[in-house]
Amino acid sequence: MDTVAAGSAAQTTTASESGGVRSPPPRSAKVAWIVIGSAMFIGLVMGVFVYLRASQSSLEIGKEYGHMRELGKSLDAAGCVGASLEWFEKRCDGVGKMCIDAVPRMVGECLAAKDRSEACTANGNDMKPSQWAYHHCQELGVDKKSPKPAKESCTLAWRAFDSWCKSGQKGVAL
Repeated sequence: MDTVAAGSAAQTTTASESGGVRSPPPRSAKVAWIVIGSAMFIGLVMGVFVYLRASQSSLEIGKEYGHMRELGKSLDAAGCVGASLEWFEKRCDGVGKMCIDAVPRMVGECLAAKDRSEACTANGNDMKPSQWAYHHCQELGVDKKSPKPAKESCTLAWRAFDSWCKSGQKGVAL
């Protein structure tokens, strides 16, 4: 039985008389801090994991730049693009976006290994770089139905070659 004081008269009611529902006791601040602390701990663990994964990816990609420059000594310009795409598809184990972003630099490292004046003269790109790159990707079998990473890496690679030629073989700017 619950006793409720109303004015000067005391009224006594039972749980069944008041509808049978009792309000739950108020939650303590301790439960809220446990929930907040748990969420912060999970966020911290995830942040550390992402940082470690990105660091490892960066180191792996950095090692491949030197390898690509060595490979470029024996490849023509189209071979550099092909080698960069093969690296992206088969050997890049890093975080996906980091691998895609590294493709233009891989092409640049490969192209920098020797003079590409002849290939740049034959390039003759008078279209928009994206359209020009798309046509070259179609020749490699990459089209609108291909997975997005394949399309993106292919167009970036060909645009990097175009940029290399337009910069006077000084670098890739994308």
